[in-house]
Amino acid sequence: ESLNNQHNIMKTTSLRKGSRYHGCVIVERLDSRKKNYRQIYRCIYDDRDCVLVRFILKDVPSSLVQLDDLHLPTEYVFVDCYNSMYPVEVLPNIISCDFDSDEAWYVRDYINGTSLREEVEYCHRMNETENENKLLDAFISWLIMSGHMFNMFLPTNMKYNLTPDNLFISRESDGSPKLVILDLESALSVEADITNDDMINADTRYLPPEIFCDIFNEKSIVYIFAMLVIFSLRRSLPESETKTGYHFEPLIGILSDKDRILEGVNVSEEKRSLLLEALNPNPGNRPTYDEFIGKW
Repeated sequence: ESLNNQHNIMKTTSLRKGSRYHGCVIVERLDSRKKNYRQIYRCIYDDRDCVLVRFILKDVPSSLVQLDDLHLPTEYVFVDCYNSMYPVEVLPNIISCDFDSDEAWYVRDYINGTSLREEVEYCHRMNETENENKLLDAFISWLIMSGHMFNMFLPTNMKYNLTPDNLFISRESDGSPKLVILDLESALSVEADITNDDMINADTRYLPPEIFCDIFNEKSIVYIFAMLVIFSLRRSLPESETKTGYHFEPLIGILSDKDRILEGVNVSEEKRSLLLEALNPNPGNRPTYDEFIGKW
């Protein structure tokens, strides 16, 4: 009975440093502890530096659940489903993934690097202090090429909210940068229910309008990366001025904001036109990702 009580306590509290959890030795907790249903730890797994993401299933909000009968979070289902079929190139390497009646968890590689937002700030600081204009130009070109990987490998039967805060730049063994989704919960929060109040906490300005019609495809990725390029050039995006029953009106709307969105964007007229073409509210009128790369 004492062991059972200890087991039940473990199910609802944080894991202690040095404790063992499904093959992981806990090093430290990494998240802010505001969401106890989703806990993130740095750990050692099979002599590797890793990250453990742990879910307390009974506490996961229903808006973030993919499989109601098992109450499994959308994030876990995504990792388990797509990593078992083939490695998703735009995610950190997933090492282990499992669940029981009370919890679900997965283990991924620990990544050293910076968020997309931090990298953009660095490029602009260098631009201002060292007059390194080429650094920002090179970064934008790299970002657009990285989007091609998302276009190729990100399954489009789900919807994604990719932002400068949940995209991360890691370093490969040869030192080359790689863009990955680090915070899957925020990236997939749109999948559960776009009318749910949980979405208010997410930055929705990068979402393409068609997502409200339950559509997400290659043209949606074109839109998102055009928005990321504009963010990178501006260092920020304007706030959305209009609220609707869905919490927000897409930032571009019917392109009435096209002048405001491109304020401070220092590129040629041809590239400005291309960005607006990529942000067309009608996905059918946007370029394909290959066309977007080629024209840029």
